[in-house]
Amino acid sequence: IYRCPGALCFSAMEPWQRTRSQTLAKWMGARCAQDVAGGTELLVAARVSIHPDSKYQEALARRIPIVKPSYLEAVWESKRLVDVQLHHLLPLAGLAICFDADCCGDSEGPTTLKDGAVASGGQIVPFDKAEVVIVADTSRSLYKEARKRGQQVAPPKWLERCLQIRCALQISGDLEVPQPGAVSGSSPASMESTCATMLERCVLCL
Repeated sequence: IYRCPGALCFSAMEPWQRTRSQTLAKWMGARCAQDVAGGTELLVAARVSIHPDSKYQEALARRIPIVKPSYLEAVWESKRLVDVQLHHLLPLAGLAICFDADCCGDSEGPTTLKDGAVASGGQIVPFDKAEVVIVADTSRSLYKEARKRGQQVAPPKWLERCLQIRCALQISGDLEVPQPGAVSGSSPASMESTCATMLERCVLCL
């Protein structure tokens, strides 16, 4: 049934689900691989991961489609290849998210962001069960507590970007939690350029 030359890779599943998916893949004649590599056709996963070394992030970097296990079930049932788009993994599937009470987004309020996260497969959970905590800036007490506990911390901008691009991005660069009062989206280089422009016509007294 499965006549594509590339291999299927599996990640982030319960043991029974992985066994079921791999068995279906072999029955259909698909080739299975342990790792995401150049010859990987699809990554089959039940949830996303924001960890840099995860198969999910590797698949994103290689632009490999990521599908739910339901894709294999649909192929097996129809006895032919089906549209991958219908089985794409939701952008935040299975990701446990906690919101700081006072955080807000650049263009959306917390309620809208929460609704968007849930619609995209995210799970709103209490702080102690969260994989990622959404806070406005590093001055928030929840930011400091999350860092102590080893939890991932991100600003609303990160969540907005994930919803926009429709995948769970790593929390890095301009998507990291800013310092209090920092201009949203400004990098150190752009801030340096802005300061230089502001000081161009200034006379400094030393």
